[in-house]
Amino acid sequence: MSNTLWIALSLVAAYFGFQVLNGIVVFVQVLRLQIWPVRAERIEPTPALAEDHKAAVAELRSLGFEPFGASWMECGPARYAVLFLQHSSMPCFATLTLQPAGTIGYPVTFYTFGADGSLLETDNRLGWRVFAWAPDVHRKVADALSLQTHWQIHQARLTGIAPAPVSPQEAQTRVEALATGYLPLLISRGLCTRDNGAWHPSLRAAAQTALTWLRIRRKLARPYRSPVSSGDHQVAYYSHCYLMQEAFLANRPARRKVKLAVLALSMGTTLLLWGLLFNWSTAIMLVGIVLVHESGHAVAMRWFGYRDMSMFFIPFVGAIVTGEPKDLPAWKQAIILFAGPLPGLLAGVAILVLNAVHPLPTSDINWRTLAEMAIAINFFNLLPFSPLDGGQLMDISLFSRWPVSRLAFAVLSACALVAIAIGLKTPSMLFVALVLAMGMRSQYRIMRLQRASPEGLEREVQIRDLFAAAKQSLRVQTYVAQAALVKAVLARRKVRKATAWESALILSVLLALWGTAVAAGLAVWH
Repeated sequence: MSNTLWIALSLVAAYFGFQVLNGIVVFVQVLRLQIWPVRAERIEPTPALAEDHKAAVAELRSLGFEPFGASWMECGPARYAVLFLQHSSMPCFATLTLQPAGTIGYPVTFYTFGADGSLLETDNRLGWRVFAWAPDVHRKVADALSLQTHWQIHQARLTGIAPAPVSPQEAQTRVEALATGYLPLLISRGLCTRDNGAWHPSLRAAAQTALTWLRIRRKLARPYRSPVSSGDHQVAYYSHCYLMQEAFLANRPARRKVKLAVLALSMGTTLLLWGLLFNWSTAIMLVGIVLVHESGHAVAMRWFGYRDMSMFFIPFVGAIVTGEPKDLPAWKQAIILFAGPLPGLLAGVAILVLNAVHPLPTSDINWRTLAEMAIAINFFNLLPFSPLDGGQLMDISLFSRWPVSRLAFAVLSACALVAIAIGLKTPSMLFVALVLAMGMRSQYRIMRLQRASPEGLEREVQIRDLFAAAKQSLRVQTYVAQAALVKAVLARRKVRKATAWESALILSVLLALWGTAVAAGLAVWH
């Protein structure tokens, strides 16, 4: 096979592999959602509104809607107001949910009640996250980029329905019943399951939602025009969205059974694919080496206070451990990074020494091959290329103080990994290199955002400053894109800048390990 054809096939495989990985991540995140029962309570009189709330109401008024009532919606720890509005000349109602949604400003839904008892409902964008609706509800998710277009889509649907004369109070009661009856509806249809006293989406509901997200994710990334999400209120609104999302993620259930199932399934899939590609003995050895490596990271992360940790395998690539860190000094982060390759290296050397002194019994596992594979894989992870462990250690010890040098190091790492992958014809390494290369634009934006916003402020002030900087200095307007950049900057700031002694110690250990590898390689070659 020619190099050109091999690279082309690797690019195609990397693209589809990346999409599958995205879908799996969304699937797991949906499984971890907690579904709370909803309780509605009328508000008398209508509560005072913040400035951005008034802007959202004014936009609905420009379409002919006027508020007539409000309700508190209690959904687990969340409590938010919903405003009810009626159109002045058409048989239509609307709800304005005063809870930030990020991608569309404050959510708006249009309703028209039919003479046959049915309900015509038009949601916008966020409707893809709803798992089911009542049989008498004719629901449509509008892919609209403004409230005006959203309203036009609902108007176009009115031609197929005979509207019923419904009073505002009856409309409010029926819409409240839809909200309070959502969890019982999911239970009756088997779309949620109970785990440790909490309700979560079922496997079927999570899979359907993940597939829907994959189909419309590009549409969701397009900017939505509203006075809240794109006007003068944008920075305050996006900051509010981010803080609310952080609080939600911090309080969601761990769902350890889901994490264990994901680990077991991903490990089994990786074992199967490696077994088909190589042989079962090699596949078992590879999975064992990767498991020891990632377990070392996981133990150190747990020791230093990481929470919400998960481990999963990526076929043909390896495995990864994720978690939410606390603020850490550089030396603790270095221990976490060293804790992955060092146990495998030491185990590999120990097996070689034991086998040389007293040959180990052979069975399905060739101990010498296992030791050599463990040493090779773990030494490879210590190469000075990001995102390998060695590259991350170089990053925190040398480049973390200077965002420009950090970006340059990432670019050089991507080029080096691409060159190594093509030279060795290793698709898995090329996949990692391509993912790193595709992230260069984001790395550039993160670098600019770091330089535009000062450190050392209160967290809420930092978040507001970062969103303001993203709006002013970057061509990024959507909440999803800005929030990803803000999260990346805050994650980097959780690892404190390395002091001189920390940098010297990390580099000394790295140089000692690289020197040992070179010496051992020369000895074997001679």
